[in-house]
Amino acid sequence: MKDKFWLLPAAVVALFSPVARAETALLELRFLDLWDHAVDSRAEPLSEAPYRNVLPQTVHIDVADGGANDEDVFSRIVQKEPDSYSSEDAARGVVTFGSQPYAFVLVREGQGRDAYRRLHFDLNRNGDLTDDKVVEALRPDSRTDAKVSSNHSTFPRIDLEIDTEGVETDYAFSLQVANTQPRTGNGHVYAWFRAAVYRQGAVKLNGKLTRIVVLDFNSNGRFDDVFVSAERIVVATEKRIYPETGDKILIDPDQEAFASLYARAYAGVPLSKLVELEGRFYDLKIKGTGDRLTLTPSRVPIGYVANAAQEFLALVYGEDRCLKITASNGQPVPLPVGHWRLASCIVSHTITPETSNPADRAEQRIRMMNLPYGIAGRSQVYAQATVDSPEIEVFEGRTVDFPFGPPYVASMHVSFVYGKPTPRRASLRMSLIGSGMEACNRIAVNGKTMPDPTFTIRTKAGECVKQGLLMAGCDTLSRYCFWKLPSTLEEEYHIHVDVDAGPFEVRDEQDSVIAASQLQP
Repeated sequence: MKDKFWLLPAAVVALFSPVARAETALLELRFLDLWDHAVDSRAEPLSEAPYRNVLPQTVHIDVADGGANDEDVFSRIVQKEPDSYSSEDAARGVVTFGSQPYAFVLVREGQGRDAYRRLHFDLNRNGDLTDDKVVEALRPDSRTDAKVSSNHSTFPRIDLEIDTEGVETDYAFSLQVANTQPRTGNGHVYAWFRAAVYRQGAVKLNGKLTRIVVLDFNSNGRFDDVFVSAERIVVATEKRIYPETGDKILIDPDQEAFASLYARAYAGVPLSKLVELEGRFYDLKIKGTGDRLTLTPSRVPIGYVANAAQEFLALVYGEDRCLKITASNGQPVPLPVGHWRLASCIVSHTITPETSNPADRAEQRIRMMNLPYGIAGRSQVYAQATVDSPEIEVFEGRTVDFPFGPPYVASMHVSFVYGKPTPRRASLRMSLIGSGMEACNRIAVNGKTMPDPTFTIRTKAGECVKQGLLMAGCDTLSRYCFWKLPSTLEEEYHIHVDVDAGPFEVRDEQDSVIAASQLQP
């Protein structure tokens, strides 16, 4: 990869010069009221939306002979259970908050295929499940068909004291439970424990007192889970990767940015030993209880990365660091020296009045830390890195290219083939891959979903066999179509796609070639 040298303004260099003084924020614990669309007819309170943006701690229980998700731990920490439960297929489980495991048992209201709506939870961790109040679900939701029943229960917020490295602190979680029960065989229970608290305080950044929020993003009762590994979860679809992160920091969270559920996934800053906050890098330390956070301006050597996109937000990771970088004017972006990979990105194109005021540009860059989705005048591409996305190396004082964003390449793939020998049908799916081999998740053109792409399927000889619009998928870009296959297949088929992505260049000159062997069930 060819590197470049940029002459940076003195003001930019000074902005990232190390300052020795550390800033400490005392963070108080705040509780969230229960809100769930299944049991609450009110709209979600927008003022609380930024703090509900957490991942649940998931416990999966295979209900067979009273089995638990961790039988050895359950047997060790539970000395006494009720003589009997209201149903025979009680689901026993263990969940960890802070430094300690907690035992619980989920029970149906009656026999059969009802929802699990009674919770026995050892709040005081004394090993006795008979001296804690039984918690009743607010409202069960059941669905049953000929083969399987599916039930969902939401429980009220549960408050407790947890131990984190010998320190007792208050905590709270919400609990949702789903279970499936086939007509025959054992059922499965899924319990989702989600943090119902967050930490909030203030810290001085760039001489300004700034509100800072720390989320227990993985809902385990600790607030010090930093990014420590580049271990990645690979998803089969286009081999997308999702690095494992810990907790999150929000700086002056913008409530409007959380109005879109999709944008919430990109909001906040991953908790890392090194963080970038409002244009400066800091070494971060935080206690497991989350009540104290210290930021020290870092002396890490800095290089720069450049990208052809004028506006972008990117989550990048390397070694033991995970950072969010942003650009709004096409200038090189500071990044610590080392090896880095792309995790995800949002490339934007905003129609805004031109300004030459550096202060206005700096303010625009900070606002991009929380990007809303669906704003008129703004076009955006959300994308996730794949296993083919390259690693770059940043050198002190130099600028290197960090490839992602347009131009995008459109292609079609066979998802699956189904049906009897005649007629068979094929499901075809479109992919858009960026210059950094990232896979597009969603595209907005001027604040709206992009127009439906068109496709044409031809034989190798050029005969048109099918054409039409690609239908929208669910949670990703995944435009698709169904094709009723001819009884006799040609050797190969050529599929051409036309994509209108607004201001973003899409290269669709080359057809996708589908061999007959790919159209077999």
